[in-house]
Amino acid sequence: MDEGFIATAGVPIPPEAERPKFNDPILGVLEWHEKWEFWEGTPEFRDGRQIILRIAGSCDLPAQKSQLAFLRTLFQQLRADDARFRAKASQYLLDTYNTGWRFDDDEEIDAATFESRLTLQAFQRPLVSPGANLGYDADDMFTEHQVVVSVDSSGNPMHAIME
Repeated sequence: MDEGFIATAGVPIPPEAERPKFNDPILGVLEWHEKWEFWEGTPEFRDGRQIILRIAGSCDLPAQKSQLAFLRTLFQQLRADDARFRAKASQYLLDTYNTGWRFDDDEEIDAATFESRLTLQAFQRPLVSPGANLGYDADDMFTEHQVVVSVDSSGNPMHAIME
């Protein structure tokens, strides 16, 4: 599985048995990574497919009730239907794809086609943001780049970028 937003190449990860764990009824089993100061898990998204979930912050996540409530609600919304988040990506990046990234012999695509090619891979709660970032595999539309949709603290998609 892709490492998602935070590269770990060359840095040893502590053995699983040494990491604190937190079992959340919605987000699944999360493990604390002291070196990077984030919780990480691979909850089931849909149809048995897992995504990477990373929550930056402190080791006391189980005590942070409001943050957990936000993350649970957003994750359940994503599980039910992530179409509005993919639509935000299309709003920001469809023209970029059609005018600069598609091959000359490929036809332009519409918003529905663009959105259908996005697959959620990662869900990250950054340390300095009250919202979240959603990382989508872009099915090679932007070569190896992923599409990131930023979500505000109310769970609304704000903007999207390619990174």
